[in-house]
Amino acid sequence: MTTKRLRGMLNKLDMAFENEGKKRDSSFEIIVSLSNQTINFDELEEMMELGIHRLIPAFESQKPTYLNKRKHDIEKLAALIK
Repeated sequence: MTTKRLRGMLNKLDMAFENEGKKRDSSFEIIVSLSNQTINFDELEEMMELGIHRLIPAFESQKPTYLNKRKHDIEKLAALIK
């Protein structure tokens, strides 16, 4: 997911709400699932500014060898929520 793609999806969502005479409000949660690629932390901050509520990193495997490869990303994500 890129910031550009997320912004476009949110615009489409807002238009769909508007077509129904509604607005996206605080009862609507925006959840983003990140792919198995390395996380772009510059874009992540921009996504947070767009109002995402949950960020779910996707891991293709729970095996320790794979998680060790992603350890840096996991640590950076943990630091963001402190």
